[in-house]
Amino acid sequence: MPDLSERILASARTLFYENGYYGTATHEIAKKAGTSESGIFRLFKNKYGVLMAVYNEAWKKVNSRVNAILVSTDSPVESILKIVNTIFSMYDDDRMTINFIIINTGNTDTLILERKEESIISQENLHYIFLIQELCKKCFDRKETNGFLTPESLCEGIMAIIEGVLLGWYLSDNSKDYPYKIGKDKAINLIKSLFISLEV
Repeated sequence: MPDLSERILASARTLFYENGYYGTATHEIAKKAGTSESGIFRLFKNKYGVLMAVYNEAWKKVNSRVNAILVSTDSPVESILKIVNTIFSMYDDDRMTINFIIINTGNTDTLILERKEESIISQENLHYIFLIQELCKKCFDRKETNGFLTPESLCEGIMAIIEGVLLGWYLSDNSKDYPYKIGKDKAINLIKSLFISLEV
């Protein structure tokens, strides 16, 4: 049987996903996890702490999948494309994780309002960002990027494309009125267009 922390995070993930952060009460998380509110607060500072723990676990899953496919002999461009492909594939085979990330990344106002002195970026999210930054710096040093891009703008562009495409898929799948969904191949070609060494 999962330990209490795992049960709380699993319950919170489902409830936050179904009802949103503000639509979920800690007593509901506690009931679903088979504990009391005091059981939650023995392990987590507050409800926001639970949200960030769930968010961190979602990014940990992404990083685990990414780390499993990267090979030391890959070029930085190949590594970036593998990461993009892996994350896009997770939308199909681990949709709850990816949608949770999409919802909470897009809900930055909630994270800022609730954070007080706490971070709005989890450690696992930082790990992902630093990995992309490192690969972009290597691409720039090897002169594989379009000349108008700096390593920072390349990194921001790649992350923005990934986030925008996933958000488009999420909105398209959850609203008949959203007209801008693009396919995986077009999305990857958009990433490829940032590199002079790749044909689109």
